[in-house]
Amino acid sequence: MSGEHGISLVLETITFLGLLFGIICLLAGLVIKAIDGQWLPTTALLIEESDPLQARWMTDDGSLHVRELDQREVDHAGDAETVEVFYRRMSPHRMRFHRKSEAERVFWLLFIVIGGVGGVCFVISAIRTIAAGA
Repeated sequence: MSGEHGISLVLETITFLGLLFGIICLLAGLVIKAIDGQWLPTTALLIEESDPLQARWMTDDGSLHVRELDQREVDHAGDAETVEVFYRRMSPHRMRFHRKSEAERVFWLLFIVIGGVGGVCFVISAIRTIAAGA
């Protein structure tokens, strides 16, 4: 096998695997998004009267909810008195600081990176094939 054929084989393998696993990550991200449900934005008031810090937020139907924050959330909020949070439409007592879950964000990132590598290798392979034919 010549060096040119070896490079072509490697590029085509990376293309196939990158696009395959990129699609798998895309599908996993979509499934997680569907399972996670819809999260709506609201403003939470941070209450320092208690230890640990509490967040109080109101939903669009006017109900008030309270939850203690863990240390990571306290660090995220910093010294702010209010912070934008997201609550789940079907269970408004649940609240988080990001609209997308961590698992969903991981799969979207993997889709972009792995699918991107596969796409770049596809373009390089196509350019090499066109150039070899010319």
